[in-house]
Amino acid sequence: MIKISGDYQYRALHKGPAPQCLWHYNKLNFTKCLGIDFKNLKIVDVGCGSGNFLFEYKNHFKYGIGIDINYEAISFIRERIKRERVNNVDTMVRDMLKDKIILKEQVDAAVCLDFLEHFKEGVIGDTVIPKIRELIRKGGFLIVTVPNRVSYWPLLERMLDFLKLVPALGKEQHLTSFDKKTLSKLLIKEGFSIKHIGTFNHVSPFLFSKKFAELFLPVEVKYLKALGPLIFVIARKED
Repeated sequence: MIKISGDYQYRALHKGPAPQCLWHYNKLNFTKCLGIDFKNLKIVDVGCGSGNFLFEYKNHFKYGIGIDINYEAISFIRERIKRERVNNVDTMVRDMLKDKIILKEQVDAAVCLDFLEHFKEGVIGDTVIPKIRELIRKGGFLIVTVPNRVSYWPLLERMLDFLKLVPALGKEQHLTSFDKKTLSKLLIKEGFSIKHIGTFNHVSPFLFSKKFAELFLPVEVKYLKALGPLIFVIARKED
C-alpha cells in the first residue's frame, strides 16, 4: 500500500498547480450543478482523505462523519476540527474490507469521491458497496465519483505516473476501472436506483481560473454526459 500523507487532498485542493486545484475543486462542486442541497442532512464521507468535502459543506449538513483507513488523514481532520472549533464533524479510522462499520444511526447520504477504484473488482460488489449501503437509510442517497476508462483519463494517468507528479496511480492505487455502464450495473445490483449519471472535468480544470471553471462545470455536468475523465453518479437506496 502506498503511503499518502494525511494532508495530501487538502494540499491538492489549496496549494497544488491550478489544474490540480480545480480538479479537486470541481469534485466538491458538481453536486451544486444538479441542485443537490445538503442542508440539515446527516452525511458520511467514506474514504474522506483530508476531509475536503466535510469542511466544504460543514455549514450545510446537520452532521458529517469521515471514514478513512489512513490514520494520518484522520488525525489531520481532527486537528483541523479542533483548530476551527467545528462541532458537527466526527471521524473514525476503519478498514472497509476488515472492519465492521457501525454508526449511531443511518445517514441521509453517503459520499464516495474517487474511492471505489482503490479496491479490486471482486470485493467492491461483495464487500465495499454492501457495507456503505448499510450506512444509508431507505430512500437516502449515494454520491460517487470514479475515473472514467472511456475517456482521456487512462492516458492522463500514465502521464502523471511517468512524470511522477502525484503518488503512483496505475496498478498501485487504482485497482479497478469503470465506465458508466459497469458502475450503474454494480449499484443497481446492490439495491440502488440511478437518479443522475454523467461525466465532468472535460476541460474545466485546465482553464487556469476558478471563475472560468465555475462557468464551464455546469455545462459539463448537465450537457456533456460522456467522455469526461470523471464519472459521477447520484443513486437512491430503494430498500
